[in-house]
Amino acid sequence: MANAIIAIWLRALRFFGYICFSAMIMFIFNSTALGIIVCVAFTLVFRLLFMAISRLGGIEVYDYTIDGLLDWAYKSIEAGGAGWQIIPVFLYIIAAVAITIIFFNRKEFEF
Repeated sequence: MANAIIAIWLRALRFFGYICFSAMIMFIFNSTALGIIVCVAFTLVFRLLFMAISRLGGIEVYDYTIDGLLDWAYKSIEAGGAGWQIIPVFLYIIAAVAITIIFFNRKEFEF
């Protein structure tokens, strides 16, 4: 039961990270459609692409993405560890929010 709750929280954190990065792209390029496309790409395309690069090319790109770090954290917690891999995830999210705030303050939007 505890593993299921942890998995749900990590999944929610994963999607929050996707939304933060999508918002960053949306405010940088001033395009809502591009933000939605990036969010879909994060959930579907990038994960599979990075996993394929890791397996076929031997370059461990996936392990340093939000998905890979959260997968590591879950495996670590499941094995009884502390799940320290979650700290870089928070740093990624904080960086994305900071960049979004900077670009939001610099641009004027037409509604």
